[in-house]
Amino acid sequence: MYKKLDSPPNVLAYSFSGKLTAQDVDAIYDECLTALREHDRVNVFAEAFGDFEFGGEAIWRDLTRVHEMFGHFRQFDRIAFVAKPSWIQRIARLEESILAFFDFNMHVFDPSQREYAMAWARGEVEDRDAPSVRELPSDDPDIAIFEIDGKIRKRDMQVSKEILTRFLDDRQPRKLMAIVKDFSGFEVALLADRELIRMKLEAAKHLDRYAFVGAPKWLEGYIDAMDAIMKPEMKTFDADERDEAVAWLKEEELVA
Repeated sequence: MYKKLDSPPNVLAYSFSGKLTAQDVDAIYDECLTALREHDRVNVFAEAFGDFEFGGEAIWRDLTRVHEMFGHFRQFDRIAFVAKPSWIQRIARLEESILAFFDFNMHVFDPSQREYAMAWARGEVEDRDAPSVRELPSDDPDIAIFEIDGKIRKRDMQVSKEILTRFLDDRQPRKLMAIVKDFSGFEVALLADRELIRMKLEAAKHLDRYAFVGAPKWLEGYIDAMDAIMKPEMKTFDADERDEAVAWLKEEELVA
């Protein structure tokens, strides 16, 4: 089955779960063809959940109607596909490579990037890859906050360096909080970024406290080890303990 999601007229947005029927395929084709007749360019957002099943009758119906799209492929601008099961992701990424021949962008997003994928399909953001490091607003001038969501890539380092720049002397802020939504590792090339390494070491001299919220267990062990050898106090908190982390950062008495 499928559910049509709220979206602008030139964006077809669908959520798939359970078994897709031949009737569902017909309805989607009819909606797509109507949109293509009414708009010069059309974008698509689709998400598939773990129980999604594209059965035999739906596949056959798709094969009998796909020719109706042949004259319209170049009208598609952006296609965003969000999938959790790895087998669906593999199929979608294969289609992404094949359809690169046509003049539109198709990109497969992880479930953690669902909202960003929708924004990209709507044309609200230009870059199809959401940044993995983002600064978040803070109501305390002595606390800087950033979020990690995904794999940290070389291009994310500019945000990291902008945050670290504030900790290169003893002025505010003196405390830092990292919100870890999803940490999928980092690009090996980052290990060769000497400027970033230098900035981290220098910032550590001026930081008082460093809180990590939502860090995975393996990262907690690394943080505990670093706490024993580096100047700033470091402490980990569960994902639902953000308020506790802020309270700890704001404590007046610091442990030497």
